[in-house]
Amino acid sequence: MTIGDFDPSAVVYFKFTTQRPSTGAPFTLAGTPALSVYKDNSVTQSTTGVTLTADFDSVTGLNHVAIDTSADGTFYAAGSFFDVVITTGTVDSVSAVGFVVGRFSLRKTAGLKPATAGRMLVVDAAGLADANMVKAGPTGSGTAQTARDLGASVLLSAGTGTGQLDFASGVVKSNLSQILGTALTETAGQLAAAFKKFFNIATPASTMDSLTLVATATNLTNAPTAGDLTATMKASVTTAATAATPTAAAVTGAVGSVTGAVGSVTGNVGGNVVGSVASVTAGVTVTTNNDKTGYAMTAAYDLAKTAAQDGDAMTLTIAYDAAKTAASQTSVNTLQSTADKLETTLQDSGASPTAYQFTTPALANGPSGSGPSVTAIVNGVWDEPTSGHQTTGTTGKALTSAGSAGDPWSSVLGSGLLTAGDMMLILVAVAAGKTTVVPLSAGSATVTFRDLADTKDSVAATMSGSQRVSVVLNP
Repeated sequence: MTIGDFDPSAVVYFKFTTQRPSTGAPFTLAGTPALSVYKDNSVTQSTTGVTLTADFDSVTGLNHVAIDTSADGTFYAAGSFFDVVITTGTVDSVSAVGFVVGRFSLRKTAGLKPATAGRMLVVDAAGLADANMVKAGPTGSGTAQTARDLGASVLLSAGTGTGQLDFASGVVKSNLSQILGTALTETAGQLAAAFKKFFNIATPASTMDSLTLVATATNLTNAPTAGDLTATMKASVTTAATAATPTAAAVTGAVGSVTGAVGSVTGNVGGNVVGSVASVTAGVTVTTNNDKTGYAMTAAYDLAKTAAQDGDAMTLTIAYDAAKTAASQTSVNTLQSTADKLETTLQDSGASPTAYQFTTPALANGPSGSGPSVTAIVNGVWDEPTSGHQTTGTTGKALTSAGSAGDPWSSVLGSGLLTAGDMMLILVAVAAGKTTVVPLSAGSATVTFRDLADTKDSVAATMSGSQRVSVVLNP
């Protein structure tokens, strides 16, 4: 059965039916069936990339074949024929070895083959080939064509659709939509109106290098900023200001302070006058500010004031909080120092030392030192040996048990012959490794499964019919 001509690296699919010799009815291909592929007239066979499914889709006698030609690019090369043959299997206990079930070729027999594998010719509904012209000229010597090679006599049709030009009498109608690649945006019609207003003049009085239709400016609408005046304008303003004679004028209202010489002052001066005053025509009132609002008076410590309190119990408790930062702990140390000074002062005053209680819990580095930092506490916890924490149900015991388990893949399972990792390598080789079936006499065969790297036989089995006679494992 010829299947067809395919591109290299393609997957070839086909089906064939096995029949019972005595009746001719479809019958299951049994006996650990296997297929091999022969190339051209070579006696070398290959099972690489071959997958056989007997009783496909639960249909008795229907066998499905899939051959992945990308599995071995050297064997499945373009320009060759390939025959698929049953090399192991029986039908109703009768050997089926030697039956050819399919034949195909790789880029060998097709009359028209694309230069690039997988390319197909598009044919429209009318049966016409949809193709682009690449070369034009005599057979075998055509010249590559470009868009400019079409010539000057090509007939164009006007249109307003996508990819079409709208023109009349050879003049193309065009709209300005971009300037230097930047899209124009406007309120509809404003650009066109401005263009016409500027250029649609019968006898223009202005040109692009000489504008004469500018109204005379009489007022500055906006206040000038730095740089608005030219050097000539600044010189003119300075000259005019210097030449101007100031006019004497009276100042009405209160003046907080005056710096410099004052010709005369009529009325009271409420603030300070810095500089000389030529004359004062009225009295000057000087007010002294005795207002002490906002000031606090601090009295010295008087031992006599505490005498009446002698004997009363005073308790000062300083608690250490491990969660406090270094800055907060400094406050605790300062409070402790203050308490020590207060105790000394009270004893010097003659008060009973037992009347005052100072409760100061011990800190990590003494009463005047700072406690451990958060980092030191965390490091101390994680550096704690697990040997001191072996009580069942504790975190320390769980960590110790997990550490002693070691690598689970290296653990020996069952009778101690294989580890879990060995078993996984063997299963992967059987499921995905390269498989080779070599038929022997009397329905026997050897089956090998290669590791994924194709460096060794992970499983080598000797079969007799559908039974394993011996198995050698090499994970």
